[in-house]
Amino acid sequence: MEGLMQFTGIVIIAFGILQIILFFKVWGMTNNVKRIWKKIDNKDFLSNACISYIKGDLEETEKLANEAFLQEVALLSKSSESYEDWLNGYKELKDKYTRLFKKIDKPAPDFDKYEDPKIYLL
Repeated sequence: MEGLMQFTGIVIIAFGILQIILFFKVWGMTNNVKRIWKKIDNKDFLSNACISYIKGDLEETEKLANEAFLQEVALLSKSSESYEDWLNGYKELKDKYTRLFKKIDKPAPDFDKYEDPKIYLL
């Protein structure tokens, strides 16, 4: 009986140590998730394009603005509840980027090809 109590005690101590290790591992992972969500939730896709515009590199600004538009469309398709919500958000994005491309005096991308309902379903 004494051997069984000793074995049970060792097992309980081992599980206790493993739970403490697991606690700190999970804690570390939550810090990583917060950092990732800060980057995703920031939604400031145009910051690099703005920096490029300030530097005077309009070609790079156009490229970065196109990428920012596509990133925002992808984020919109993930976060929209319905196609109508997505369409309303897309129209706002279209207006925002139309103004942006007019400011940098570059041709705007073909927004109509992204208005396809298939984009929403991604």
